[in-house]
Amino acid sequence: MLQLESVSVSYGFVQVVYDVSLNIGAGEIVSVLGANGAGKSTLLKAISGLLPCKGGRIIFDGHDVTNIPAYKRVNMGIIQVPEGRHIFAPPASMRIFCWALTANIGNFREGRWQSYLTLFSISFLS
Repeated sequence: MLQLESVSVSYGFVQVVYDVSLNIGAGEIVSVLGANGAGKSTLLKAISGLLPCKGGRIIFDGHDVTNIPAYKRVNMGIIQVPEGRHIFAPPASMRIFCWALTANIGNFREGRWQSYLTLFSISFLS
């Protein structure tokens, strides 16, 4: 489903992520662990299309998305919902999360959003 092949990411001339390779199958849950400044968020930004890859390839659902802009990746089902800085109060963030899952975003797979509601024990959409 998601494959990274020797992905490298830089901020200008400073390389932050070096040759990361991952293969994540459908239904798998993966955690990326590391110290502050290790490149975890940078890697997620590259997967989401918010930062360009300096090298390597990102393949999602059999399609090379390395050079596809972020807004088109959303239409393919690649969505990043950052949380942890408490930008929104819990009820508001839940509504935003539910909205993101149920919004019309291109070819988002039929019924897929319902599995997220189950996974995160969400029983309301108001």
